[in-house]
Amino acid sequence: MLDAAVEQVAADAASPEQASPAHAAQVPPLAYRTALRPAAQVLLADGVPYRLAAGMQVTAEIRLGERTVLEYLLSPIRKAFHEAGRER
Repeated sequence: MLDAAVEQVAADAASPEQASPAHAAQVPPLAYRTALRPAAQVLLADGVPYRLAAGMQVTAEIRLGERTVLEYLLSPIRKAFHEAGRER
């Protein structure tokens, strides 16, 4: 795994039809093209260094915040209580 910072996120989501033919099958229904700046230019895997190159395709998880397992498990219950008092 390699840490990186988000540099840019596209304003519009891209559908699989807009993706390149080589990657069309791998694109989720909607995806935002994102530019990342890696913390390092080398990825270590099993002790072997691999240099990063422009154009490499990645799968990234963008961490927006942190919460405990208990908060994660209780979030549907909290949401139900929050919405219960609202008028529809």
